Amino acid sequence: MNVAQMCAARADSFPHKTAIVHRDVSLDFEALSALVERCASGLARLGLGRNARTARIARIALLLEKTPELVVSFIACARLGSMVVPLNYQLKPATLGDVIESLDIDALIVAGKFLRLLSEVPKDHKALKNLVVCGPQAQIQYDAGTGGALLECKRFIDWAKFIDNAPDGHVGAVHEPPFPIDDDEPFYLNFTSGSTGEPKAAITTHTNLFYNTVASIETLGLRHDDVHLCMFPAYLHPHEIFIRGLYLGGTSVLENSLFPKSVARAISEHGVTCMMGAATLYERLLPFAGNSEFNYKTLRIAESGGMVTRETLNRAFEAGFGIPITPVWGSTETTGVAVAPHAGEVRRGGSVGKAALSYEIRVVREDGSDAADMELGEMFVAGKGVTSGYCVLSDEAHTGVGAVHEPPFSDGWFVTGDLVKRDEDGFIYFVDRKDSMMKVAGLKVFPAAIERVLREHPAVEDVCIIPVEDGLRGQAPKAIVVKKPGTSVDALDLKAFCASKLTAYEVPKSFDFRESIPRSPSGKLLRAAVLELCKVDSIHADVADLSAQIDRIDVMLVKLLNERARSLLSIREQVEAKGEKMFSPMRDEEVLRNVLGHNSGPAHDGTIEEIFRSILSAFKKM
Repeated sequence: MNVAQMCAARADSFPHKTAIVHRDVSLDFEALSALVERCASGLARLGLGRNARTARIARIALLLEKTPELVVSFIACARLGSMVVPLNYQLKPATLGDVIESLDIDALIVAGKFLRLLSEVPKDHKALKNLVVCGPQAQIQYDAGTGGALLECKRFIDWAKFIDNAPDGHVGAVHEPPFPIDDDEPFYLNFTSGSTGEPKAAITTHTNLFYNTVASIETLGLRHDDVHLCMFPAYLHPHEIFIRGLYLGGTSVLENSLFPKSVARAISEHGVTCMMGAATLYERLLPFAGNSEFNYKTLRIAESGGMVTRETLNRAFEAGFGIPITPVWGSTETTGVAVAPHAGEVRRGGSVGKAALSYEIRVVREDGSDAADMELGEMFVAGKGVTSGYCVLSDEAHTGVGAVHEPPFSDGWFVTGDLVKRDEDGFIYFVDRKDSMMKVAGLKVFPAAIERVLREHPAVEDVCIIPVEDGLRGQAPKAIVVKKPGTSVDALDLKAFCASKLTAYEVPKSFDFRESIPRSPSGKLLRAAVLELCKVDSIHADVADLSAQIDRIDVMLVKLLNERARSLLSIREQVEAKGEKMFSPMRDEEVLRNVLGHNSGPAHDGTIEEIFRSILSAFKKM
């Protein structure tokens, strides 16, 4: 079953039940299904389905926030048999232009506010000929001489007109697709959050989406009357914004603002029962827990993905909102949640739960064998929700997408790069990223373990541990710390705190205090970005040290020149007392031979000669 079939089924079962809520717009399933049908018809009229001759699937990119247009367009692509490609509106125009070109995008559905981001798309690109704009359409022009597009209002296809003018029945009856759609064919290019480098697009099928959705619903115990609120951005796993509600016949609330008061208001006004967000969002919600302006009584699941939640936050959230935070583990490559606490089971502290329905977990040693209970190993994930690989363009661009099946995909298993432990009952305990582990005096040190300790300190808002060179131990941990507003703490305080809870070699060698630490939209720590910032800071520090050294050398040169002047004046007094001549050309040449004989570089002999001739000339005038 694909998302278009889900939508049609819900329109039959619950036609007048609210499906989507966004600000003052509310769509029931019947209205949503009708819009999907009209959108698919409009796309078909533009020739954006499947090419019957080449079998190429049209690629439709979405540059939208969480709005009804996003949901309708996404489902319409499934209805038509096209491929949907969500684009990141945080990217720079040049990068976005490269993505649109490299992925051979056929059409763009764009929010008017994001039109400026298309300035680097070549003016003759086919996607600009199929440009549907939602919302305000400010007339803008870009310099065609720089390769940018010249976009005018007449070139746009207005979303409202696009929907209104779509011919009824052009695609066919809702339950009769124009051609068979294979649930195992590529449907969706789902971009990773890019925490380890350049974002990659996992090739996601209808089968992947279906099994991940069912797994999440069954594992977490979701219900048909739930009201869902997903607080991840529209370009990051956008199916999670609405697909659970679509499958169950529940309501999905679309909220773009990350301001905690806006989120609190959305929960209260719409009676949200299940929400999904990063740990940082739940942290920011804490001050609103006791606010009588908002009602959180309906909230029963607060799902946290993207990062590990610390125990103090878990306790504070449960005390304030009456429910625990539900930690989950998921990834783009697994189409979402693959590990979570199972509904009705007693949770275990520090665990993210067990394998979700239809997923399998292996914990693997470095030699490829299975780790024993509570033995450290790398987590491998398999199941029908696991994607086949990352998108690459085929040699013939119009033949479709190809998939890279190399690591991190191995024999049907996704190699996560996460180091975990699993107990005898199958509960998974996250330890750290494999590539984050450092060796201190030959001993394994996991930054995440140190970060968990430091996050328990009442003055620490956020923290990142990175490796630094250490002459004695090879590597040593360094802490990058963000202090909570209104608190006061120094490196000595934090070092003592760590020493009371960690082994000596785990205690950070140094502490650096900053205003913020880079994180992805899903809350993942961008350790590579932190390392790069520290590298830049180190370069700046080195330059400052060298500049200070140059200043000291200049002062020494002045002192030495004055010493030379005093010596010359003394010689002059003695020579003139005897009536002899002070300077001679022969003497100048002796000075130059002497200094050049001691020149070891990097200053060239010609440069040294020029400097000293100037000095000798200047001193003759004294």
